[in-house]
Amino acid sequence: RLSTDLHDILGHSLTGITMVSELAGRLLDAGRVEEAREQLRAVTAQSNEALADVRRIVAATRALSPGEELEEARALLEVAHIDADIASTNEGEPPSGPRSAAAAHVIREGVTNAILHAHPSWVRIRLSPGGVTVTNDGYSATYAASSAGSGSGLAGLTKLVGDEGTLTWGASGSTWTLALSFDAAPD
Repeated sequence: RLSTDLHDILGHSLTGITMVSELAGRLLDAGRVEEAREQLRAVTAQSNEALADVRRIVAATRALSPGEELEEARALLEVAHIDADIASTNEGEPPSGPRSAAAAHVIREGVTNAILHAHPSWVRIRLSPGGVTVTNDGYSATYAASSAGSGSGLAGLTKLVGDEGTLTWGASGSTWTLALSFDAAPD
């Protein structure tokens, strides 16, 4: 799983960094310094995202916590200059164990997908003992298709969630939602 995550996240990030760096070089060769500077700023932002992604992948080797993932999401969205609307209900989060881990993975996947496969101005995360919802306002079918990789993404998340809950996702206009709900109390 670690190698799949590294391939998915870093492959995409490093490809983008390479492309933008090459563009910056061509702009410098053409004497278009200001445009090159803008591309270099984009490379810096992509590098920071890749670093945050590596940190999340490394963190995945330990037990995931929805609370920790909310904090990671907040920090990553701040770096990406995306407004974060993150709330946990007064009832708290799913109890420790498989449901808690599943909710944490949904938070991670939802935020990562928003950053990599959309152009959101905001990401909203709602966590409760009954599940988690991650929504963003930057969905575009064309961009999502053009940025799709060969990773396991939502299919892998579906396997990870298994019988713990019901995982749904989809678009409504420019809004994309990834949601996990737990139907009954765990055994």
